[in-house]
Amino acid sequence: MHHDNITHYADLLAALGTPARLTIVRLLVKKYPHVLTATELQARIKIPAPILHQHLNKLCQQGVLHRGEDPVTYGVDVNLLEDLLAFFYAECCVRQRVIDWGRVNDKKEQWLTASEVATVEQESLENFIDAPIYDRLGGKVLQALLLAQSEAIRTGHDAIAAEHLLLGLMLEGSGLATHHLKEWGLTVLRLREAMGSPTGKESPHDIPFSGEATAILNSALIVANESGAILINTEHILLGFLLTWQQAIAQNKPLSFICKIFQQLTIPPEAMIQKMRENLH
Repeated sequence: MHHDNITHYADLLAALGTPARLTIVRLLVKKYPHVLTATELQARIKIPAPILHQHLNKLCQQGVLHRGEDPVTYGVDVNLLEDLLAFFYAECCVRQRVIDWGRVNDKKEQWLTASEVATVEQESLENFIDAPIYDRLGGKVLQALLLAQSEAIRTGHDAIAAEHLLLGLMLEGSGLATHHLKEWGLTVLRLREAMGSPTGKESPHDIPFSGEATAILNSALIVANESGAILINTEHILLGFLLTWQQAIAQNKPLSFICKIFQQLTIPPEAMIQKMRENLH
């Protein structure tokens, strides 16, 4: 590849290379093809306006964002991001293969459509999850959390409880967590039956996580850090559940509803935890 192209992509990566700028781009990708004003961005990202404008200017200089006028708005250049991804795909992964750009564009359309559908829920999730956790969530975990939120709202609860979080892992369907839970005998039907009927009341669409669910997410972050994982995956969340259960037993605390669900599987927490930890290495 020509040196000028390498420099171009290096400059793009440098422009994206701060948590604040990556968060800005991530938010605008979710909003694409719509744009946002600086005020709207600041309300979501919550950093001082002068610092926000410095980041916006840097991203505009590299062409990652485009600036509109009257009023001033910002949107993301998804074609530029696609080129950046294609650079890694073509140059680093399959140098001798021909890329089917039709398939690439189809995937991009599916991705953008899915991100538009999930925009409202995803933003409300972000409001209730600490940034060090939210910024590390893998795609399957984010999907599981959206499903957990949807289930809590559907059944009329005012918080996303640990049981909703576990059900979200089951409904996601493709992660390691789902695989092991099925292996241990837990099914969606069994869990839903244990959870009982909906409350019958209406829930707001921006509900927080319960204390127990928050503790499990925090535990998942610790597990991911200890294993050297960049992203928090479904197996880290499941291990967070198991460690919470093990701790409750060790401290002789009354078992919560979700701990009792695990206890019904008749497999000791130590055996489950060992199995999960083997998957992290």
